[in-house]
Amino acid sequence: MTAAALPFLCGLALALAACLATFLYLRPPLLQILEDLCGNHARAAFWAAFSGVAVVFVPLIFALHMRLAAGAGEPFVFILARQLEWAFAGLVLSVLLLGWTIGRFIPREPPRERPDVRKPPAPALAPRQDEVWRDSWSG
Repeated sequence: MTAAALPFLCGLALALAACLATFLYLRPPLLQILEDLCGNHARAAFWAAFSGVAVVFVPLIFALHMRLAAGAGEPFVFILARQLEWAFAGLVLSVLLLGWTIGRFIPREPPRERPDVRKPPAPALAPRQDEVWRDSWSG
């Protein structure tokens, strides 16, 4: 293993741990929301698993993007910080996209009527044809 591989692998391991911890934290409320939106547990479990893949692997793709130049001589901690910066950017992006997507499917309540606003009067209904006919003969 080269000297550049150790910080890279440590950064990947820390990014993976952070992503898994984030998903495990979000999973219970996510599953409740998805059960409400999907209507049953099986559908919600699928979308929760799908979300887990996105929340874990998108940040890892970002973390894999970071490469160390050969012979850079940068301190170990800065190499980790740069790689984790990419991973956390991917994590934030995937969580925001997940929240935005789910938020689009949450039904909104109709706006409540304000008691201080008066409604215009309802238009008068036209008389039924048989009433018009009866009134014309009863004259």
